[in-house]
Amino acid sequence: MIRRFDDIESYRSGNVYKTHFFPPAELPDNVKVVFLFGDVLNTVISTHRMINQWGARHYHHLGAPRYRTNDDVFDGDSLNLLGHFDEWYRPQGFPFVSVRYETLYSASSRAVLSRFLGFDLRLLPHRERETNGRAHPKRDRILEQYGELDRRVRAAEDARFWPARTAEERRDRFGATVPSIRARPGTGHRPLPTSRTDEASGSSSAY
Repeated sequence: MIRRFDDIESYRSGNVYKTHFFPPAELPDNVKVVFLFGDVLNTVISTHRMINQWGARHYHHLGAPRYRTNDDVFDGDSLNLLGHFDEWYRPQGFPFVSVRYETLYSASSRAVLSRFLGFDLRLLPHRERETNGRAHPKRDRILEQYGELDRRVRAAEDARFWPARTAEERRDRFGATVPSIRARPGTGHRPLPTSRTDEASGSSSAY
């Protein structure tokens, strides 16, 4: 796992990298990015269970203003999950695919991923997620605090290919055209992963 896109100087072919960080302006052409998102209830409950283990650095990865302890995640979006989703679920300076975690094993999602990656994606045997938000005692409180994020996640497509923004679109967002980044051996540029012989692949997820 990498903390930030600029934590690594170059991306090795065939490697898979994982990060929870925000999207960079651009990525090398050989990097394939998959943004995973999922059920908000399960995300918050899983976060509550793991937050002490992750510590303050996980808050930094997600752009949250300051570290908060376990139960605070039930009383507000202390990890900035809505901001993270909004930053990723939009066109970027590089092509990528967004996939709903719960549909990852569906034929339609795997078809989108396979077309994007350029090979037939074969996954490990499916395991049911342990977290069950529908039966959690804090269910109503979580939905009250994360209602807007829940609405946006529910409205999102299960699997979607996002082409890279045009130079004009990049100029509108960043104020100036970002020069194209080409991957060169030994140079430092920022990525994300999945896998194959001549490509690095990446996945980002708030979950």
